[in-house]
Amino acid sequence: FPSHDKITGYSSEDYAYHAAMAKGIELAVDKGAKVINLSYQVTSHSAAIQSACDYAYANNVPVVVCANNYGNTTQLNYMRNYQGVIVVSGLDNSDVLHPSSCYGAGVDFCAPYFADTLDLADPYGYNPWEGTSFSAPLVTGLIANLLGAIPEGATLTFDKIYELLAKYAIPYRDWE
Repeated sequence: FPSHDKITGYSSEDYAYHAAMAKGIELAVDKGAKVINLSYQVTSHSAAIQSACDYAYANNVPVVVCANNYGNTTQLNYMRNYQGVIVVSGLDNSDVLHPSSCYGAGVDFCAPYFADTLDLADPYGYNPWEGTSFSAPLVTGLIANLLGAIPEGATLTFDKIYELLAKYAIPYRDWE
């Protein structure tokens, strides 16, 4: 990507330009991705991201995103408004909404808020992390497993994938 479209690593200045995110979605679809995870906060409308999500939806590629970590309903990931996007909130170890997880209308599913990640540089091998950025990949992995189980040459529409997830998910109580 050109320098103005770069996505930085982990630092206090983490960001991804909307144009780069949109290009990433489109490139993933073009390269044959079956499901896409975006653990980024998107707090405002982006025509580029919306168009890319429409493209993924048209190609039956779900885009799974984190709900955000503000503990309210007002700062929920803006991508909830886009077709083909699945928004994931976070649950604590007791299967209760984590107090930092955004929630409410627009959240599709919940998954654990905490994750132990493999870290080869750490002498113990694991680092604990938390946030809906770690909840979303769990749903992404579930979708990947679902898609891996269908017969060769068969396809599932986004709507069928969503229907299957909803059918077998444990219902969560009302948000408020």
